[in-house]
Amino acid sequence: QDHPLLYLTSSRLFTSNQQQQEEILEDILNEYKTTGSKQAILVDEGIIDRVLTEPSIDSIEPSIEHLQTLFFDCLCNAEAVIISRMRKDQKQQITFKLKEYSKCTKQTIHILCIGDGANDMGMLRESDIGIGIKGKEGLQAFNNCDIGIPSFSCLTKLLFVPLLGENRKE
Repeated sequence: QDHPLLYLTSSRLFTSNQQQQEEILEDILNEYKTTGSKQAILVDEGIIDRVLTEPSIDSIEPSIEHLQTLFFDCLCNAEAVIISRMRKDQKQQITFKLKEYSKCTKQTIHILCIGDGANDMGMLRESDIGIGIKGKEGLQAFNNCDIGIPSFSCLTKLLFVPLLGENRKE
């Protein structure tokens, strides 16, 4: 039986050679796609760095563009995607790229982002649903979101209790 979560983390790639990392990542994504899996996917900062690398102008190797297409295809077809431990610059960029890719492929996806600080504001604004949390970092995320909650502990009620109610109706 498949694990319910596919871990796409830089520690899983086990090599410091950039080309080998891209090849391993491509193999994992190809397997995910060819099996028709709908597992949720967990992605970290290292994978985002690898995938969002812009191809150099003098590069004749289309591999990074292929990797980006494969990556976004897998994310858009997954049941859920969790992207964690990102830098500020990656947060809004990945949200924008996911929306852009879904428009190009005419897929309907919904992007929910959760943040608690000023570094999350761009991501929250770019997402379809932005959840801001009052945090130690101030009220910036809370004041720039679609839904504001007082603490992380409220996420369980917000995200999972409505689903439990839906299951009871069936």
